Amino acid sequence: MKIWASYLFLLSMVSPAFGQDKPVAYNNLSPGGRTAPDQLVHDALDKQYDIVDFELAKHAYTSPRPIAGSTPHTATADDGTALHGHVMLAYVVTLDGHAASPTVIKCTEPKLCRLAIEATLTWRFDVGTLDGKKISTVALQEFQF
Repeated sequence: MKIWASYLFLLSMVSPAFGQDKPVAYNNLSPGGRTAPDQLVHDALDKQYDIVDFELAKHAYTSPRPIAGSTPHTATADDGTALHGHVMLAYVVTLDGHAASPTVIKCTEPKLCRLAIEATLTWRFDVGTLDGKKISTVALQEFQF
């Protein structure tokens, strides 16, 4: 019995550490609770981040502000004609102001997905804050080509 109790104690000490191996990113919930876009962000990024939802009404929040980067350029097909389509990405604005982990949620053309991801990785932000503390935040971005 003593060995079993020791094992349970060790397991209780180690288990929380396993759950903390993902970085935390915050999600500003839409008024009224989690919406479809909020769920899309969770579906796309939950495996990489511990996403913490918060309600704006209960906190002082400043969203990240873009300071550098541009939208993707127009893509062309192999025959030179312009490609048209839609891309939706989820990403995280990190504590150092980078757009990290761009994840495709919807895409109508693989070449457009690549362009959207490449553009996103060049973006820089003034970091968001929650109750006066700098935080990583999740974001959802749509592109129309």
